Amino acid sequence: MKKRSLLIVLFILFVFHNNAFSQFGKTCLPEGVFFYTQQQIDNFQTDYPRCTKIVGNITVRTSNITNFNGLDVLTAVGGGMSIYNNQFLPNLDGLNNLTFVDGGLYIHSNDILNSLSGLENLTSIEGTLDISHNDSLNKLVGLENLTSIGGELQIRYNEILNSLEGLEQLSTVGSAAKIECNNALHNLSGLTKLSSVGGKLSIYGNLFLKNLDGLNNLTSIGGKLIIYNNDSLTSLSGLDNIAAGSISDLNIYDNNLLSYCAVESVCNYLAEPGGEINIFNNSSGCNSPTEVANECGITLSCLPFGNYHFSNQTDIDNFQANFPGCRELAGSVSISGNSIRNLNGLSGISSIAYMLSISNNDSLTNLTGLQRLKMIGGELSIRYNKALINCIGLDSLENIGTNFLIHYNSSLTSLAGLDNLTYIGGDLQIRNNNELISLFSSDKISQIRGSLRIDFNGKLNVLSGLDSLSIIRGNLTIATNYSLSSLAGFGMLNTVRDYVYIGSNNSLASINGLNNLSLIRGFFTVKNNYSLTDLNGLENLASVRGYLKIDGNNKLTSINGIENIDASSLDDLFIYNNNSLSSCAVQSICNFLASPNGTIEIHDNAPDCNSLEEVVYACLVDVEGKPLLNHVSIYPNPVSKNLIVEFDLPQYETGSLEFYNSYGAIIETHNLNRIPKGQKLSFDVKDLPAGIYFLRLRIGDEIATRTLVKL
Repeated sequence: MKKRSLLIVLFILFVFHNNAFSQFGKTCLPEGVFFYTQQQIDNFQTDYPRCTKIVGNITVRTSNITNFNGLDVLTAVGGGMSIYNNQFLPNLDGLNNLTFVDGGLYIHSNDILNSLSGLENLTSIEGTLDISHNDSLNKLVGLENLTSIGGELQIRYNEILNSLEGLEQLSTVGSAAKIECNNALHNLSGLTKLSSVGGKLSIYGNLFLKNLDGLNNLTSIGGKLIIYNNDSLTSLSGLDNIAAGSISDLNIYDNNLLSYCAVESVCNYLAEPGGEINIFNNSSGCNSPTEVANECGITLSCLPFGNYHFSNQTDIDNFQANFPGCRELAGSVSISGNSIRNLNGLSGISSIAYMLSISNNDSLTNLTGLQRLKMIGGELSIRYNKALINCIGLDSLENIGTNFLIHYNSSLTSLAGLDNLTYIGGDLQIRNNNELISLFSSDKISQIRGSLRIDFNGKLNVLSGLDSLSIIRGNLTIATNYSLSSLAGFGMLNTVRDYVYIGSNNSLASINGLNNLSLIRGFFTVKNNYSLTDLNGLENLASVRGYLKIDGNNKLTSINGIENIDASSLDDLFIYNNNSLSSCAVQSICNFLASPNGTIEIHDNAPDCNSLEEVVYACLVDVEGKPLLNHVSIYPNPVSKNLIVEFDLPQYETGSLEFYNSYGAIIETHNLNRIPKGQKLSFDVKDLPAGIYFLRLRIGDEIATRTLVKL
């Protein structure tokens, strides 16, 4: 009885629910919908009668749509709504009954959109609100009832947007808030009720933004605070009430006029930082953590998470006074400023946890001042220092945790000063140093765990200081070093775990220096080395696990030196554009041609190495034994059916006749017993595919090789 009563109640509820749902509308389109034409919008209520909620996503894209009047019954969207790249849409009128979007709302790249009118009843967006690249939009009027955003708030690249008016009721953003690159934006007064941002707050690249008034009620963010490249900003007033503990990292830089940063939230963060601090390239008063700390009445010790930015000589000279006893630096260090002449003020530093960048210092001639530095946990980057002559000052440096980059130092002549460097945990790149003549003055580098790239160093003539290096765990590239005459300096190198590229070294006459190299785990290219005559010095190279390319070496006459490569390790073979190369029939090449694993291209070399057939022929001829020369003839040649092989031997002999295809692989073998003088043998070749073949006759210790064309 109870069970029957329960079923009756459930039935009544079901009927009531359906009647009520019918009265107020229904859902549709769980798979979503794309609107491309105004007619689709106009016909919506006919096509989907009584539908007030679209369950899936709505996309309005690249259309001729001018209004949304046909959607005026729509109250909710269960997915996201994307309105982008619509060239004829001036506003959003027609969406006036929309109250809720369960996904994101994306309003993007609508050229004539000048108003968000039509969204006045929208109160909540569960996903992201992205208003970007709308070149005619100057206000956000239409969003007056929006109170919460569950995802990100993105207002970016709206060229004439001068106000955030329209967001006055917005109180919470669930993820990041990004107000970026709105060139006409003057203030943030439309965000007066915003109290919480769940992710980072990024205010970046707003050319005419003068202040942050409007954020006074913001008390909490959930990530980084980034104030970057706002050229008219003078003060951080407006950020006073953010709880310092809610900021994960503090980033205030490249704001040319920003002189006042000592607001309460920043001061509290500097007193107890929870992450990185990056304050630099602002105006005086907010140009470094120390300047801001002084305004706050705080004395800084070593920053527990870094970072340190030195942009002038005064920053360098005052380091020990500003950070007394600070020797082991957490975070990264950046040294960049044309007034910096020396690094003496950094003489107490013994380690840097992350990156050290020394760049764009036009007056710095050496690195004296860093003599105690033994370890860099991340990357060492020395780039664009016009006056730098050497690396003296890094004499104690032993370990670099990741990459070591030496780029575009136009006066650098050597890497002297790095005499104790033994370990590089990433790439070593020595590139575009026009005056560089030599490398390291000692041979202590034993490990490079990334790639080694030495290129575009026009005067480099010796690869000194690499003799202890046995393994390169990335690739090896030596290219466009016009004065480099040899590869001497790699005496211990045995293995390269990626490719090797040796190219465009105009003076390179010899590969000698790679004598111990046995394994390349990638391709091997020797290209456009115009003085190179042979490949001697590679006799120990046993395996290349990729393609082999020899290209554009004008004086190369022989590839002797690579004969010991295991042919089965090669994928492809390319030998071309070597004008003087006439000898290619070394064992490794012959073996690969006999059993190829991939593509073969041989052309535009000298005779005897100018085609695949020429090299195969040379491989067949170049074996031990006396030539039979005129004792053997074959005809007809070309042949279509029967081939005659005629012998002119002085006595009875035994031997064999082998047919090879154009790759040098044996396809037929015939044993010949007791061949009498003048005997003719006939062979049926009509089933052979058309092409070029080679016949090799062995009689005693004599050999004859002939080329056969099958029609």
